[in-house]
Amino acid sequence: MRWRAIPVAALCCREWDGEFVVRNDRSGSTHLLGPFAGALLLALTSAQGGATVRELTNELFGTPELPGEENLMRSLAAALAEFERLELAASDPV
Repeated sequence: MRWRAIPVAALCCREWDGEFVVRNDRSGSTHLLGPFAGALLLALTSAQGGATVRELTNELFGTPELPGEENLMRSLAAALAEFERLELAASDPV
């Protein structure tokens, strides 16, 4: 599955002290994201053509095989599913 952020033109994102405030102009919603979720959303918005969970893991953590990588990938997948619920991202079958 590939994930993509909504168009960057519809997002306004600001970082303060490691937390991110994200405004979605499409839905009219504003969200407060912690450092992990904020970094994930930024990585997703910069991924041309979307990205898989593994690609996002490599982008954020730089090494293809980390200790506890499966748990990390599950956490990323859960965060992406939450982004989809919040209308910040969408999934596309590969």
